[in-house]
Order: sequence, then structure tokens, then C-alpha cells
Amino acid sequence: MDYYKDRIGYCPVQDKNYKIKVRFCGINTMGAPSTQYKPILDYCEYAIENKGCSERPCPILKNVKFQDDEPQGVNIMFKKLPKECHELLKTLVNSKSAVGTASELFDNLSSQEDERLRGKFRRLKEEGYIDTVWADNIPYKIIFQNKAYTYEEDEAEYERHFSSAVNNTTNINATNVQMQQNTIGSSQNMSIEQFVDFDKALEIFNHVVQNIDNFNLSNTDKDKLVETVTQAISKAKSKEDGEFIQNALSIVRNFLVGVSGNLAAAGILHMITQIFS
Repeated sequence: MDYYKDRIGYCPVQDKNYKIKVRFCGINTMGAPSTQYKPILDYCEYAIENKGCSERPCPILKNVKFQDDEPQGVNIMFKKLPKECHELLKTLVNSKSAVGTASELFDNLSSQEDERLRGKFRRLKEEGYIDTVWADNIPYKIIFQNKAYTYEEDEAEYERHFSSAVNNTTNINATNVQMQQNTIGSSQNMSIEQFVDFDKALEIFNHVVQNIDNFNLSNTDKDKLVETVTQAISKAKSKEDGEFIQNALSIVRNFLVGVSGNLAAAGILHMITQIFS
């Protein structure tokens, strides 16, 4: 399980405390008593305010540790349900009798509608929101898992965090980006085209295209992602419009962060983390 958390620490280079957002990646180590966590920098308050930071590795990040006893951060393993599945889950959770509601939903359906509704129930079970027992071809017992009751809250927190992360990443964009050097007070002007690693971005976009059918996205989300990535590949090849490239990478990250248990998606997210760090 991975989490995003805020940390405030002292930066010796700038001689000041700054807030950073850290992604703690869970690592299952053989023989370890509990999950170990590796911290990865998501974004830094100083870098946002000053359009970048050249200090590598981040001196604040070096000292952060995951604390098991503190409140959990955003669960990045949260996966958004397709709209129709979300609506079904909401209807069942809010009904006085989930079984009674399910029975009514199956009344007078065409074969196509019946198959579609069963697909929604199957998806909710596969994603771990409900367990069902069927009799006479309809559910006669529905058991809700805890995540079914917290879906709305989890989704709101997911949207709040990642929209914030995208906005903060986008704020780093500028026509002229000033990168701070190792000595305090020195600076260098760089264009956004210099700031973006177009070759690395192109590699990421190509990986998305190669694996897009494995991400289990809805048709609508898949079409949106394909449209964004297709434009981004063209711009990355011609090494132009760095702002569009960074925004496209943020969009890709938002789509893939909800794809759980997929090695290709995890690899692409790791590459995006590196390009933004």
C-alpha cells in the first residue's frame, strides 16, 4: 500500500523550513516484520514558489520516515469505478434493502440490459466492494465491504489530492524558468523547452500506447487518454510546447494512479515520478 503525506523539514541549502509532499511506496521485504516504505519526492513548496530547484537529492527528503502511528494519507491504490458501477453501488448502499432493490432492478429487463446489469454486479465484486450470493438468477444476499461505505469520501479525497498535485506541477511551468544553483543567490534562466525532458516524456507516452488495452479503463477514459497521448507524442517528437507535455504527463498520471495491480501502469507511474522529481 502506498501513501502520499506532507512533510515539513529544514533545507540547509536555502536555510529555511519548507513543506514537501512525499509518496511512500510500500516495499514487502523478505523477513521484515512489517511493510517497509521508500520515500519519493512528489513536489516541493520551494520548487513551486521559485519555478524549480536544482538540488539533487532533496535534502529534506533524505530525513523523512514513514510513521505507522500517524493518520494515513491518501490511498493511491484507490481505483475509481466506472460511472454506471458507481451509481449502482450508491443505489444499493443507500437503499433500505439492497436485496429488494437488486430484485427490482432485474425486473422486466431485455437480455442485453440483464447482461449489462450482471456485469456491473460482477465488477463491484471483483473490485472488492460487495460479496453476493445468487438464487433464481438474482442476488438474494449482498454483503458490503467497508470500502463500499467510504467510496464517496475516498473518491473526494482522491480528486482533491490529485487535482492539487496537477495544479502544483503545472504552476512550475513558465516561459522562463529560473533554476536555483548549488550556491545561494545564483540563478540561471531556462526556457520551458529546456526544462522538459522530451525524450523521456516520449518514452513514457509510447509505453502508454503499447499497454493501454491492459489498463482496464472505461471506453470514455480510454478515448480521452488516447487523444491526449497522441497529441503529446507529436509534440514530444518535435520537441515543442513543453507546457503541453507536462500537462499531458499529469493527465496520464491521474488515469494510471487508479489502476491497481498492473505492472505496466506501476512502471509508467515510476517513470513519471522521476521526470517530475
